Amino acid sequence: MTGSPMIQAFRIPDRMDYVKLPCVNRVNADHYEPQFLLDCAPEVRQTRSDILERTALAFRPDLLIVDKRAAGVDGELMATLRTIRRCALPTKIVVGIRDIIDEPEATRRSLRRARDLATIARYYDEVWIYGARSVFDAATEYEFPPEVTAKTHFCGYLKRPTEPRPAYTGPPRVLVTTGGGGDGTDLVTAYLEGLIALPRRVALRTTIVFGPQMPPATRTQLQARYGATTPCASSCRAASAPCSCRAASRCASNCCGPASSRRAACSTWSSRTRSCRTCCWPRCARPSRGPSPPP
Repeated sequence: MTGSPMIQAFRIPDRMDYVKLPCVNRVNADHYEPQFLLDCAPEVRQTRSDILERTALAFRPDLLIVDKRAAGVDGELMATLRTIRRCALPTKIVVGIRDIIDEPEATRRSLRRARDLATIARYYDEVWIYGARSVFDAATEYEFPPEVTAKTHFCGYLKRPTEPRPAYTGPPRVLVTTGGGGDGTDLVTAYLEGLIALPRRVALRTTIVFGPQMPPATRTQLQARYGATTPCASSCRAASAPCSCRAASRCASNCCGPASSRRAACSTWSSRTRSCRTCCWPRCARPSRGPSPPP
């Protein structure tokens, strides 16, 4: 069961299917609203709750894994949890939580507001923490009560196979991602403003992934403000990930001229670092030979 607007883009394995819930969008840490049916918030909430309950009764699952919010969005899962226990279904109920949700104090407030810990204590069999206790002890930091801590298991981290690659000798690379992106605008903006404020001698290669749930209008505004004049913005837009070499328009206009014209060239291009020593022009926009940039 999922409310993801992107579920149809995934390859579904044989003998599996999904039940689609109406989409909601996270406005802030604890507030959600319909993503598309903005004038039907009560109907969307009731429909999601009804689908969850009816699906659990129809399929009588052996295992129910709930993502992060023990009571669901705005408590939509409570009717399902009560029904499973009242009907004595053979369902083992687990909530899966990533180890670092937010700052500990903010997370504790959120858990209290949603009464998640009380819900876990009453209805859940286990809590799975996606992380290692030796790295971050979520049970202690988030102040789990003893009855919840006793149900908690740390799952560790996924380890994917890696391929040896030649050593990277260019400027440091930074990846900025905000998950779905629905509430990621402030983080992306803060990073880009900090990027612009860096001294000219600092060379960074940045890739920003907006996420599928960032509103198109917001995406366009960020690209227009920070990415439109970067040499590599056009090559990254298709993936909704504008790339800023260091300081957006400053790098493009002060060192090598507007990127859109492709008329300026940089005499300080370094073949070894694959970047411009003056403005850290990134590899994807390597300039052609030509006159030196203005001082």
